[in-house]
Amino acid sequence: MSILTPSLSYGADTDLEFGTRFIPSMIVQDREGTIQVFAKQGTSIVPEKIEGLTVTSLDSSILRVLTVKSSESGFVSEVTLKGIKAGETKLFLAAPGFIDRKSTR
Repeated sequence: MSILTPSLSYGADTDLEFGTRFIPSMIVQDREGTIQVFAKQGTSIVPEKIEGLTVTSLDSSILRVLTVKSSESGFVSEVTLKGIKAGETKLFLAAPGFIDRKSTR
């Protein structure tokens, strides 16, 4: 009798990247939105908790970061944002063991 055990593997020696999903895809003035942030390596999503995630808006008079928290599964972090006024700014995401990322919104 043999038992097959499926496993997920990824190189622990390489830095992980941030994957993001914006809900809704565009945040407008006086509205809140959410970014789901998850770990990925190349094109694959990795079941890795993101410890110490920080998200910073380059111009908080346009887009303000309200909260950063982990979801129930722990593998997705949820960032709540609020559009303050019309414009374009950048968001910076950083966490230990991850490649820093910037996103224009």
